[in-house]
Amino acid sequence: MRQSRWNGPLAAMMLAVLAGCGSTALRNDSPDGAAVDTGQAVDAATPVDGATPTDQPLIENDVPAVGEDSPVVTNDTPVVGEDSPVVMNDAPVVGEDNPVVVEDGGGPVDVGPAMDVPPVDGGMGCTTGQTLCGDACVDTQSNAAHCGACGRACGAGQVCNLGECTTVCTGELSRCGNACVNLQSDATNCGACGTRCAGGTSCNAGQCVCPEGQILCNGVCVNPSTDGNNCGACGTVCGAGRVCSNAACQSVCQMGQTACGNACVSLQTDSTNCGTCGTRCGGGTQCTAGRCACAAGLLLCNGVCTEVQANTANCGMCGNVCAAGQVCSNGSCLTICPVGTTRCGSSCISLATDNNNCGACGNRCTGGATCNNGRCQCGAGQTACNNVCTTPINDPANCGACGRACAPGQVCVIGRCTDNCPTGSQFCNGRCTSTAIDPANCGACGRACGAGQVCANGTCACTPGQTNCNGTCANLRGDVNNCGRCGNRCAAGSTCNNGTCVCPQGSVTCSTGCANIQTDPGNCGACGNRCATGQACVLGVCIAMCPTGLTQCNGTCVNTSIDARNCGACGSTCSGGASCAMGRCVCPAGLTLCGNTCVNTATSNANCGTCGTACGGGQSCQQGRCTCGQGQTACNNQCTFTQVDRNNCGRCGNVCANGQACFNGMCQCQPGAALCGGVCTQVQADENNCGMCGVRCRPGQLCRNGRCG
Repeated sequence: MRQSRWNGPLAAMMLAVLAGCGSTALRNDSPDGAAVDTGQAVDAATPVDGATPTDQPLIENDVPAVGEDSPVVTNDTPVVGEDSPVVMNDAPVVGEDNPVVVEDGGGPVDVGPAMDVPPVDGGMGCTTGQTLCGDACVDTQSNAAHCGACGRACGAGQVCNLGECTTVCTGELSRCGNACVNLQSDATNCGACGTRCAGGTSCNAGQCVCPEGQILCNGVCVNPSTDGNNCGACGTVCGAGRVCSNAACQSVCQMGQTACGNACVSLQTDSTNCGTCGTRCGGGTQCTAGRCACAAGLLLCNGVCTEVQANTANCGMCGNVCAAGQVCSNGSCLTICPVGTTRCGSSCISLATDNNNCGACGNRCTGGATCNNGRCQCGAGQTACNNVCTTPINDPANCGACGRACAPGQVCVIGRCTDNCPTGSQFCNGRCTSTAIDPANCGACGRACGAGQVCANGTCACTPGQTNCNGTCANLRGDVNNCGRCGNRCAAGSTCNNGTCVCPQGSVTCSTGCANIQTDPGNCGACGNRCATGQACVLGVCIAMCPTGLTQCNGTCVNTSIDARNCGACGSTCSGGASCAMGRCVCPAGLTLCGNTCVNTATSNANCGTCGTACGGGQSCQQGRCTCGQGQTACNNQCTFTQVDRNNCGRCGNVCANGQACFNGMCQCQPGAALCGGVCTQVQADENNCGMCGVRCRPGQLCRNGRCG
């Protein structure tokens, strides 16, 4: 019999039943595949010793056992009985209080305590911020068994704090068991140790909440705008042949959406139906333009989207592991952090712009907020409602103010609930929006722009100086993953300078990356020529001892005047594209040394124009200046569309009055309303402003169609 993948009490009872009873189990290698009579079935929830068999069939995951009444069907070798087969998956996930129910008269089978089943690689993959170690997804910043990297275990009494083994937790982290966690954002310890967020919720400010636009129904987050079983509200089920579109049961989906089951979805942006119904994006990928892809700045490493600019296990590219004690900064392994960055765990971080370490290590921006000048802030025109960034002028759940929800079927226009969208806007996914400039609905509802793109006149485009590479905007002049052309990745140790991959001065490109063939014992004199054990590479020749003028560093003879790995002294490394000249690290022409990294200050978002000048608020570095995308304006270091931003309408700082919205750069009330006393008022039905501002109806009269009567 093949070994079952189930563990725990149920498996133990099954084995006891097989060993102690006279029943014959059905094996997969039966000659004719016929069912073998197992005798009377044994209740798996009943102790075996001395127990009397009942009519409950024996259930096992891999090898099906067939009882007289109700056969069990598995995914490995289905056996179909005559009555009501019980179907079990090949790898069932057991919840806390959900027993497996057998339909043929038996009671529920006690499956024992709940088991946490890790995501399977190649299926959904690990979530962003986690790493697949063996068959489990873990956070290497806090997991004591995998601290900083898979397999790197902390000692007895130690905890894992920001990827390093220590005895205490620092900053805003709290100790839960042998891990340091942030109780404000850790989904497995939300608000208190052991409080786990489930059903698709995430931890925000110490509370388990659903993503924006979703609600919690029976412990699971759903989108009431598209969920056919919870359409508009929990428990509202659309009947046969009907679908849920815009929170209402309808016979057809609106333009730009497709019916998948009884839900209307956008195949361009829905990560559970990407490109086609049922195609689910895994590994932290997102659905962009109908394709599963990693967000800008991430690479797909072992099936998981990974940040490679500050990841010591994948520094600059997948699989490039930094040595012990080193940190990863801007995709290069360094011994110290460059100017303008701070060491957080094993990474060099800009506390001014990093969303996971905003202002301080471990301070994570959540709810859609981004890090700007070391503070977590919502975007232009947005407000934080329950620690989630939203736009109250068009959010039906927070219309005009946090918590003020519109009735089912209504939309939020200029902060007021109404039945129709104003002229010039379109109803998309429960909100009125302008498809001419909305990157989530560019040109049509559900047509989303790729990472880094903006929507201008209903067309997705990259900002000036960038190129669309498979749905992601890239600067071909300085992007090491798209150098000169899309997909052209520079070798390890090289940089992209004006669209060309360049090794540091004195190095050549070998299969392993950039190498100095004058001093590299692995590429001595030529790429691939490795010196024997105990030998050193001197002027391109393998020798046994160091001559005059050279210094022995870790068994290698080097010239500390020109050796980039031992520049001026053993262990002093020139990295990030820098080379060693006269014992000092220098950069190639056109690049500037910021800390220990050579950067192009004309295009570097972290060092724009000068070292340490970071572009934030959606800006990118163009010709040494932080610049917003096409059609956008920088207001208080945040890029915004002044054509529609009510806080910067037409120009920065021009805030529209209460109830007004910004259309075409002008503050306006919605059709049928007038600005009375600084507030948009429906003069067609307001007894204090009937027909026009200041016209008050007599006591007992009503205002109808702008007339008192």
